[in-house]
Amino acid sequence: MDQATLVEIHKEGGQRLIERLAEEGIEVTAAAWLKASDDDRYYLNIATPIAEEGADLRPAYRRIHAVIRATPELSWIGAGISNVVSPESPIALGINEINGQFPRPAGFEFGAARFGKTNIERAYIYPRPAPALVGAK
Repeated sequence: MDQATLVEIHKEGGQRLIERLAEEGIEVTAAAWLKASDDDRYYLNIATPIAEEGADLRPAYRRIHAVIRATPELSWIGAGISNVVSPESPIALGINEINGQFPRPAGFEFGAARFGKTNIERAYIYPRPAPALVGAK
């Protein structure tokens, strides 16, 4: 990805991943591409209840990356550009706070913010996804 620039393929890819996770019964409570002030890249952050605050995140990463691997058009989203966080994490809470203040039906660009100890320079925030379908895989 061009450093410090988020292109449409990334915005659309993030939305597609959120949809695929819902299809697989994995709830996403918050999602955004975030560029921290001290970094030159955007990272896709996915908040999900399968990532428990303070717990080992490897099972959550494995489940999400299995969905990514099973979706060929998302193969470019890998461990190097995605973060899985708990719904109680400062990042998830910050994303949801912004969504509450600026509700929109589609993703949107957002300027500087602070999520816990992380200073965010730029963000592309997805609207809060609908809960995963009951009976999904």
